[in-house]
Amino acid sequence: MEFRIELAMAHIIEINDITQLEPYRLAWTRLLLETPNASFFQTLDWLEIYWKYYGKGQRFRVLIAVVDGIPLGIMPLCVRRESYRIGTLRVLTYPLHDWGTYFGPIGAQPAATLLLAMRHLQSTERDW
Repeated sequence: MEFRIELAMAHIIEINDITQLEPYRLAWTRLLLETPNASFFQTLDWLEIYWKYYGKGQRFRVLIAVVDGIPLGIMPLCVRRESYRIGTLRVLTYPLHDWGTYFGPIGAQPAATLLLAMRHLQSTERDW
């Protein structure tokens, strides 16, 4: 199966407030059902609970890849501070990336979602 994206028809919607994800709940559920090896840690319900209790001090960055007006994939990210030997750094990562066994874009086309997300991140101001 070959999949091609016409990049002129594709764009990213960036959500920075968890309350703004509600209109995407059905699309998230649909995409999760299409996700290879999907886990509970990729559900919107988990993200909402996680953010309620652990989101303080982090910046919410969920990227929704849209092609021809239809969500193709979702890339849940956040910016947070992590301590390393060299000091504390801001990193762009998956929310609570160390809780589950697999993290990645949500949807049947993870490579396309990742490509669009990385292009978006490259064009936005770096905060990590």
